[in-house]
Amino acid sequence: QAAVWGLVRAAQAEEPGRITLIDLDPRQQSARDAASSGGTPVAPDGETAALLRSGEPQVALRDDRLWAPRLERARLGEEPVAAWPVDGATLITGGTGGLGALLARHLVAEHGVRHLLLASRRGLDAPGAAELRDELTELGAEVTVAACDVADRDALTVLLEGIPGTHPLRAVVHTAGASANAVLADLTPELVDQVAGPKADAAWHLHELTQKHDLAEFVLFSSSASLVDNPGQGNYAAANAFLNALAEHRRAAGLPARTLAWGLWGGEAGMQRGLRDDDLARIRRWGMLPLPVDAGLTLFDAARRADAAVLAPIRLDPAAVRARADGVPALLQDLAPAVRRTAASGEIELEPLAALDPEERQERLVELVRRRVAQVLGHADPEPIEPEADLVGLGLDSLAAMELRNALNSDTGVRLPATAAFDYPTAGALARVLAEEIGPAPAAAAPGAPAAAANGQARPGPATAHGDGSATQELAGATETLSGLFRAAAAAGKIEEGMTLLHAAAAIRPQYDAADAPARTPVVLATGPRRPRLFCLNSPMAFGGPHQFVPLATEFREVRDLAVLPVPGFVREESLPASLDALVHGLARMVTGGAGVAAEPYALVGYSAGGVFAHALAGALTEAGQGPAAVILLDTHVPGAGESAGVWSSIVGGLLDREAVFGPFTAARLSAMGWYAALLSQWRPAELAAPTLFIRANQGVATPGGTAAGVGAGWSPVLTSGMAVREVAADHFSILESEARQTAAVIEEWLAQTSG
Repeated sequence: QAAVWGLVRAAQAEEPGRITLIDLDPRQQSARDAASSGGTPVAPDGETAALLRSGEPQVALRDDRLWAPRLERARLGEEPVAAWPVDGATLITGGTGGLGALLARHLVAEHGVRHLLLASRRGLDAPGAAELRDELTELGAEVTVAACDVADRDALTVLLEGIPGTHPLRAVVHTAGASANAVLADLTPELVDQVAGPKADAAWHLHELTQKHDLAEFVLFSSSASLVDNPGQGNYAAANAFLNALAEHRRAAGLPARTLAWGLWGGEAGMQRGLRDDDLARIRRWGMLPLPVDAGLTLFDAARRADAAVLAPIRLDPAAVRARADGVPALLQDLAPAVRRTAASGEIELEPLAALDPEERQERLVELVRRRVAQVLGHADPEPIEPEADLVGLGLDSLAAMELRNALNSDTGVRLPATAAFDYPTAGALARVLAEEIGPAPAAAAPGAPAAAANGQARPGPATAHGDGSATQELAGATETLSGLFRAAAAAGKIEEGMTLLHAAAAIRPQYDAADAPARTPVVLATGPRRPRLFCLNSPMAFGGPHQFVPLATEFREVRDLAVLPVPGFVREESLPASLDALVHGLARMVTGGAGVAAEPYALVGYSAGGVFAHALAGALTEAGQGPAAVILLDTHVPGAGESAGVWSSIVGGLLDREAVFGPFTAARLSAMGWYAALLSQWRPAELAAPTLFIRANQGVATPGGTAAGVGAGWSPVLTSGMAVREVAADHFSILESEARQTAAVIEEWLAQTSG
């Protein structure tokens, strides 16, 4: 149950306000049983209403009262604690890693430990392991470094049985762990196992296999991600929440236990070693500061004087917590009390927005969006955020976009979808969408009209919850209808009929020909000195857009230029290309800047069916004498000749599974997907003059159930003679998501070979 709660807390961080965790009173089990059989409800209507009014993300119901958790400063006992048990052995899992090595040195130098067993997967083959052993030996300790996967119960059993009776096991410190970040919709059983094994499974094995040992210390290294600030870390939060509960469980059984839910460690210690600079900057903006190593070790010792089973050694910046764009997390509100927002504090008063004239409302909303963008990007003021500057180009990644969306939703009461910052990629465009959603203030409240929101604005109803704007009710209504019909078709196994429906809806949208292709500019995501620069084409699926390349672009920052040529038609203001030729003509204008000449050597990168468009674009530009230096296709497949029925089923499952992240798919997104599905049939493969690489995802398509299948019956990879082929350990979706680093490495290696 604790692991599920950790996972749900991550979901709450990604989608604020959608989920509430309620811990029911265990003494009311009989009441719950009665409720399930039509008896008395567990919570009276008044308590349910109080819960909903509170806005608390997590509550416990005890004795008909609601309680909400808060972190408070730990109370340390005044009495001296027993010395660390130096008469026996101390086992440190992850003992050759950053935290394990720090702790080993500390226990030997400061606590006089003389018998250490350091367990890690690679043992003495781990970097620095032999040097660590020699260093500790010189300090007077007897050190054994063992290669042991502590998630393997049998291997751990052998390790524990090998501890000599002359120095029995007296202390365990479990620092081992792994991280594999992904938002909820991208989590697979493999990603969960990758994190849960060395952290949660290993902890449970240690708990069970040490029952016969006379332990004085059993310390679990958890993470503050199990408690707060964990978007994109559902698996990590779940595993660490399990450790917190295990400590409580052991204490209740009279066994020694303590969990330390650490925040960031400074230097090279802890999981932050795998974090990028922008990730670390974001965590600092959230108010979590790195702990200096000396301070962390001091807190490790101080925790022994506290009576609590779960402690959170973290270093908070209260001012940064209060300044968070998405508000102060409920759990931290006692440590960083929120300050009322006023005009004097530089914040925008939102109450009168609906009453303003359209022009002034737009100006105020642009100011709001610029402030929020500046906050999530770490700027002191909004001056660097130009109203029409591309947000992704300014550094907005998927987590920052989620933070921005959550802040704007909280500010205005609007329910923007998760793709809002990518669909409307400037402060001005986002402000215009917000203005449409808010609408003018009603002249008078009609009987039965919806109640106003707390900030004086009307809360959006079901039609506007999709982010399409109440100003265009026909499209908002169509969103609900089209989405519902398509989902129903998918659930009934009528994918072909569903795609036909989407194409019919697209046919009534505005279209453009090759001669009047709209002028657009590439979305720059990364810059760097190496050439060729990369022009990327996103998938024409409903969740497609420049944001798909943000994880890949992160790997190329300061390496080489990477820009996306956005496939048009995925927001309602955009027209669709009347033909494949019209699409290619518009894309070519973006590559050449409208001047007919590409400024520098470039490569085209196409993901999924976007690879078809990259292939067609490469051919057209080559004919015009402006061909690419290389073409890269990322798991690009197309329907085989004569195939139609069932060909989309494997893709649609993953697509709908991602709706939880990107928000309900709008009429524009769904109809565009149906339109481009038909355009694919206009393409005919041909040999390209440029060197071409096909990167295959060797795990097929991860289905919602977690199993991997082939890309699908009737689909064929876009392979031609002379094309280089590489494989990555990823599925069709994770190749640009959780496995983007691996994909980038393959691209960089191949480009170096090709250009060299």
